[in-house]
Amino acid sequence: ILFNSSDVTPLVLQKQLYFSQGFYKAFSGEFLFQNNCEAWAHGPVYRSVYYKYKDYGYNPIETETYKLGDIKLTLVEKELLDSIIRNFGCYSGKILEKMTHAEEPWRATRKGLSDNEGSSLIIKKELISKYFNEVKSKYAMVNTSDIKDYSIDLFNKFNN
Repeated sequence: ILFNSSDVTPLVLQKQLYFSQGFYKAFSGEFLFQNNCEAWAHGPVYRSVYYKYKDYGYNPIETETYKLGDIKLTLVEKELLDSIIRNFGCYSGKILEKMTHAEEPWRATRKGLSDNEGSSLIIKKELISKYFNEVKSKYAMVNTSDIKDYSIDLFNKFNN
């Protein structure tokens, strides 16, 4: 995500990781990574990624600070990540935050908490899996390029 995008803030990165995890599970039956996702006030967060890039605040993460290393992506992983970048990378962190706040996994996990209340509650992977499988089915997604319709509909919820 960081290498194939421009001006990725920590907030944008967190939301793209969340969408990547959910849609990868829906399309492949497996999770893309094992990290737990927490339901923070500003949306889904992967704690280790947060601490790695938190000093950037609302600023884009500088490319000099990370190295690709020996990451080997399968064709399926690459296609999915490219689709997430294409279909969600066009939105600001605040729009992506609103999008994730509208989704059941974050809302169900934070049930009973106020909007700005801190939380380290883990969004259960089963919730993520169930939700994104339902999205895939509702939008009759056959391949990762079909994510586009969902991202547009989600965006339109907040701009109409």
